[in-house]
Amino acid sequence: MYELESTLSVHRYVRAVAVFPDGTKVVSGGEDGTVKIWDTESGQVLHTLSGHGNYVMAVTVFADGKRV
Repeated sequence: MYELESTLSVHRYVRAVAVFPDGTKVVSGGEDGTVKIWDTESGQVLHTLSGHGNYVMAVTVFADGKRV
C-alpha cells in the first residue's frame, strides 16, 4: 500500500508525471502549459519550462536521467 506524502499544487491540473531513474526528481506537465522538475526530498520546484502553446499531456525522462 502507498501513502501520499505530498501533492503537486503548482499546476492548474497535473496531466503527466514521470520519475527520474535515480528517484531524486520528478517531472510533471500540466494544463498551464508548463513542465516542472521537482526535488523528491524537499518537494521544491527546481526548474520550470514554459512556452508550450497548450496543455502538456505527456512527459518522459530518458534512461540516462539527463534529458526530459
